[in-house]
Amino acid sequence: MGRADVAAPYWVRDAQVSPDGNTIAFTYRGQIWIVPSDGGDAIPLTERQFRSTAPVWSPDSRRIAFASDRFNISDVFVMPVDGGEITRLTHHSGPERRWPSLPTAMRCCSVPRGSARSRQIT
Repeated sequence: MGRADVAAPYWVRDAQVSPDGNTIAFTYRGQIWIVPSDGGDAIPLTERQFRSTAPVWSPDSRRIAFASDRFNISDVFVMPVDGGEITRLTHHSGPERRWPSLPTAMRCCSVPRGSARSRQIT
């Protein structure tokens, strides 16, 4: 392995600083993790048996939305940062993707036009 390979955080993806600046959420080996922005131990938020990616913070820094294959297809879920119930936000077979031009609370997913199941994260 070359020097660049050793220093690079190869598996860390989608790092997002919380709106209050206190916490960083990221994807590592298919799980969503959080770590204090001033350093410390990283804590997994999601279970290993599902692939979870693309964390997005709620504006109040209390919840994180993310994509996960919990039902054998990638849908969007939201959960409290301090743990608790994971809520499924989308129920469709299309792939989710980020929309960087939309506000933070809405950019976590795409939802088919006219879908009655779309919800905003507040």
